[in-house]
Amino acid sequence: GSLPPEGTLPPGGSLPPGAVRTRGSAGREFALMVAIGLLSLGVTWAVTVGLSEGAGLDERASYPIALVLASTLNFFACRHLIFEATDDGLGAQALRFASAIIGFRIAVFAVYAGVVSAGADYQVTLVAIAAVSVVLKFLVAKFLVFRAAGAR
Repeated sequence: GSLPPEGTLPPGGSLPPGAVRTRGSAGREFALMVAIGLLSLGVTWAVTVGLSEGAGLDERASYPIALVLASTLNFFACRHLIFEATDDGLGAQALRFASAIIGFRIAVFAVYAGVVSAGADYQVTLVAIAAVSVVLKFLVAKFLVFRAAGAR
């Protein structure tokens, strides 16, 4: 069966076996993705700055640690808050997410390291990367990782 997207969880907070929520509008999904992206940026920034300036780690070492934490947050936020109408299990989605995010993160880290090594401020670089990548992340998440139920 299918359930409406908002406020539909029964007591206990889980869907009945075989039930899926219907997706929200693309605009709603994108707005949520932007909100999660801003939260993720805050986590990435706080961890990177905290480890770099508070713990004395090089910012090129602090940033990957922050990315792992932010990526974990993003996966569960996407799975449970944004792209709810999927018929794949946690493992299948986690594998697609991990594959996509590892490729994406390698590319982002390479750009980050190159720009910071060229002399750019690492905090400004963090914000610029986040702003440019949000649309790409949304498209990959929506159409590859958290595909609509029945979409193959």
